[in-house]
Amino acid sequence: MLRKCQNISWKQQMTNKELYGNLTPIFTTVRKRRLAFAGHCLRQTTDPISELVLWEPKHGSRKRGRPEKNYIDILKDDSGISTTQELEACMRDRKVWNKIVSRCSDKNIHR
Repeated sequence: MLRKCQNISWKQQMTNKELYGNLTPIFTTVRKRRLAFAGHCLRQTTDPISELVLWEPKHGSRKRGRPEKNYIDILKDDSGISTTQELEACMRDRKVWNKIVSRCSDKNIHR
């Protein structure tokens, strides 16, 4: 899409590094916004969303094989925090959470 926006033909033999230059990768922006939004929702004590951000079902079990990632697993991976209790404590403290969000947006880890 960026090639189309910049009117660059596929025949011009331009590498992705040349094309994207210093643009922030999209996954970095998504990760940063996901973490910021989750922290915002958890701190909204008057809304029901604050109870649902870190909700885990207590009944049933996951399917066999490699478990699918749920929202909490993704938040843990993005923030680098291993436990749900520690994640919640960091999310409740706005200053700590903003540091974690800014640190995660600086990482350029390709998945």
